Amino acid sequence: MQLNLTVGQHDIRIGFGALMLAIVTIGFPSAAGAEEAVSSPHATLVVSGVAETTLTPDKASIVAGVVTAGQSARDATAENADQVSRMIAALKESGIDAADIQTVQFRIDPRYKPQKSSAEPAISGYEVLNEVAVTIRDITRTGAVLDTLVASGANRMGQIRFLVSDLDRKLDGARIEAVKDARRKAELYAEGAGMRLGRVLSVAEPGTERTRPPVPFAAAARFEARAMPIETGSHSVPVSVTVVFELVVSE
Repeated sequence: MQLNLTVGQHDIRIGFGALMLAIVTIGFPSAAGAEEAVSSPHATLVVSGVAETTLTPDKASIVAGVVTAGQSARDATAENADQVSRMIAALKESGIDAADIQTVQFRIDPRYKPQKSSAEPAISGYEVLNEVAVTIRDITRTGAVLDTLVASGANRMGQIRFLVSDLDRKLDGARIEAVKDARRKAELYAEGAGMRLGRVLSVAEPGTERTRPPVPFAAAARFEARAMPIETGSHSVPVSVTVVFELVVSE
């Protein structure tokens, strides 16, 4: 059987069998293509691994500042600037590098007179706060730096943080052990399920504790100009990883 088509002035004859073959070829993929398009999902296993390492802090960070008050914002600011300048100068004289002194907060707040509930609030003066963060590279000098701050006029003490230099590199050994711990657990689970581990599909590390918890300090009036004993100690830093393994049917 033939199909006659007229295009312009030309007659085109196509055999019916050839036409059906063209339709079949266009409408359906080859067997090889069908096999590539259909893929079975991989069975996966998600396991967490944990390890710890003990670290000793080797530097510290202190937040300290000066609070001043005055009838005008200009007066309070001028007095605050004088006291903070003396405090920073004393820090530099004690051996703290200028790059390790950073202003972290500066505020000017109005102070209000006590009023009856129906009265409009009236400003009685202003309060200025200027705080700096001081990094101490030699942690054995932490107590001495505290003494310097108090003696030079600091009347607002924030907190001390004990830090570890090059922390990421020092955690590398624990990271390797955490991955090994995850694999050990995964092998047990896979064996229990009658399967075996295949490839590692992903490894993720959640946030790791970076510093020793801060040590709070009370009002500066409690400090005296003497050697302040500070014990840094050591602490354990946990490292956890989440590993996704491919599961393979045991042969």
